[in-house]
Amino acid sequence: MKISKESINILKNFASISPNLRIYPGSELSVLSPSTSIFAKATVPDVFPVDACFYDINSFLELLTFMENQDIEFGPSSLTMSSGGSTFEYRYADPSVIIAPPAGKSIDLDEHFSFVLTAQDLNTLTQAIKISGAEVINLRANGSEFTLGVSHKSGNVNWSKRMGDTNLNFDAILDVQNLRILSDSYKVTLSKRKFLHFKSETAATPQYWLALDPKSTI
Repeated sequence: MKISKESINILKNFASISPNLRIYPGSELSVLSPSTSIFAKATVPDVFPVDACFYDINSFLELLTFMENQDIEFGPSSLTMSSGGSTFEYRYADPSVIIAPPAGKSIDLDEHFSFVLTAQDLNTLTQAIKISGAEVINLRANGSEFTLGVSHKSGNVNWSKRMGDTNLNFDAILDVQNLRILSDSYKVTLSKRKFLHFKSETAATPQYWLALDPKSTI
């Protein structure tokens, strides 16, 4: 089989979340950060035939670019890549040495509050973080309006934007290190269980579940 560009782009994003990867039979890819604060999954055009563990996603990605127009055969304990008469065998890692979500993992979602984060909003947010060196992202509602902002943990606000109206009250705090998502527009849902769910209408974009700081008040 050949691995699609869509899958490779998702794997590059997953490599920013965790070094480990476990591919289960089927078309779903998922990843869990070592701190378990980030979970992501995506449905891809490829159908993987076996359960395969990779200790280092980046080394697997390097292998995919090592040979042009390669064919990959997934065996029970290793994969074989062939191109132009050359062959490369890559052995899987033992499942006990990697951190990975179980097959079919999902997280129940209560839609306490949701809003649309456009690609432009996300770009502005990431630029504000970069310029200010902010440590956290703040989603705040005061019973009349909802704002999105970035700040240092000391509480000094560096940037904020009014996003809409709401009669709710909450102060959701997300560590900027957990915002490891692809550039896109998302429906963002705040859960009472203190996590944010990001879902795009773009089929090739993963869904993300990002844990909030325990100090958040929902």
